[in-house]
Amino acid sequence: MTKNVTMKEIYEACDAAGRLAGDEAYKGIMGGCGFAWIKIRASGKFFKFIQENSLGKKNSYESGATIWVYQYGQHANAKYAYAMAFADKLNEFGIVATYDGRLD
Repeated sequence: MTKNVTMKEIYEACDAAGRLAGDEAYKGIMGGCGFAWIKIRASGKFFKFIQENSLGKKNSYESGATIWVYQYGQHANAKYAYAMAFADKLNEFGIVATYDGRLD
């Protein structure tokens, strides 16, 4: 993880990357209705930051937290693009993250 970077700055960088990708995908074909989310492990400062700021929910069935993509209505392609970019940026900061989604 990059030193001297706050958890808020990491979240904002990930959100910005997600919005850039999501906005671009939103211009295209909807590709169905659906949902997407980012999953992070249940440890570390970022997990604590997410919990303290109500930016994600602790997973009920497995460890970690889920950050739901609420932007873009049910535009599956835009939600997936956001989640993928957000997770990729988290991984660049050394925070293990994955993304997933489902069509409705």
